[in-house]
Amino acid sequence: RNQLIATFNQSSRGMPTGGGSLRWIPNSKRILISGFDPFQLDSNIRQDNPSGAVALALDGEIIRSANQPGLFGQIQSVVFPVNFEYFDDNRVEEFFRPYIQGPNSVNMVITISQGGNLMELEEVASRYRNPNRLDNETESGGNSSIPSDSQEFITSSLPRERMREEALGRLPDPIIEELLSGEDIQNPPTRRIQGSGGDFLSNEIFYRTSLLRISNPVVSGRTLPVGHLHVPRSGDGYDRNSIISIVRQIIISALEVI
Repeated sequence: RNQLIATFNQSSRGMPTGGGSLRWIPNSKRILISGFDPFQLDSNIRQDNPSGAVALALDGEIIRSANQPGLFGQIQSVVFPVNFEYFDDNRVEEFFRPYIQGPNSVNMVITISQGGNLMELEEVASRYRNPNRLDNETESGGNSSIPSDSQEFITSSLPRERMREEALGRLPDPIIEELLSGEDIQNPPTRRIQGSGGDFLSNEIFYRTSLLRISNPVVSGRTLPVGHLHVPRSGDGYDRNSIISIVRQIIISALEVI
């Protein structure tokens, strides 16, 4: 019974079961994105998470370059639970490893989560997890399973400047890039310990996927673009459809350079 529930949960999230893998259209640029479940439905059953909506809406979609005829990509997506135990069981690494480190790695990985009221391309992921934050099981974070000797900060390898420039003027607001200065990172006692995207699971999925990348830094002669995008909450000047449309445009903007 437990195995059946686990298999159903995994396949319903877009994750292959039984040793399978995602299937891609030949000659396409392969873009893998992830979103999250809604937060704390017990307290607000109507609450959504636009990152999960984006992942569901774009899964399997074919995107095309406006400047290079014949250049196209395919988006595949998965949705992760807001659950510390799931992360501490290394399920993030289990899913992403073949697509970041394997011989058939994808062309770009973007993890996506709900943020504030703007689109935010994150610069730096941190190893730090806030032990007092609660997940959807109302469990606190405690200590994560990330090895304590792993480097503290990892920088995104997404073509962030290209994404911001291409989207400028096409979107209702600029895409901002959350930065950490060298002073923030290096100088105690005010040294920053959380990533540019915070200290919860959105930062952690960014860190875990980035750690996979730097553990195998060059794939087929290139650095794999891996990074994180925070999307705004629904209702803060954005609705579900506009958020999906903007994320699609952000991904298309990178198609020619990945």
